Amino acid sequence: MALSISISSENSFIQTVKLDHLVWKSEVYRVFWKQSNKDISAFADHTECRLGKWYYQGNGKKYYSHLQSFKKMETVHHQVHEYGIAALRNVEKNNINSAFIEIEKMEDASNKVLELLSDLESDIFTYYHKRHDENKDSVNLF
Repeated sequence: MALSISISSENSFIQTVKLDHLVWKSEVYRVFWKQSNKDISAFADHTECRLGKWYYQGNGKKYYSHLQSFKKMETVHHQVHEYGIAALRNVEKNNINSAFIEIEKMEDASNKVLELLSDLESDIFTYYHKRHDENKDSVNLF
């Protein structure tokens, strides 16, 4: 039962992070298309968003930093934020072609982040089952 709860909790968190990720991008697009006056400085960087906090300070770092899918995420997650903000800075300077290039790069990095989050879900599932199986064989005397 505890195993199921742990896995469900992590899966729920990853789904929430995926939604946060999409909301962040939609805000970039809203500013890009002049549908929002949100200031560029109000956009969280890759360490300030929910995923970034989990990755650098929270349970992600604590429990999953050894997983390959976790390790691979750092660069592409940083790129999503970097390229999205760069696109908006280019819009401010009226460099529309450069802005579109940054948007394309943001989308490529974003797709990789979403793939890696799905991979991480699978890796966490395997990680918890492996730990559960290892603990089943040991005797806890206290």
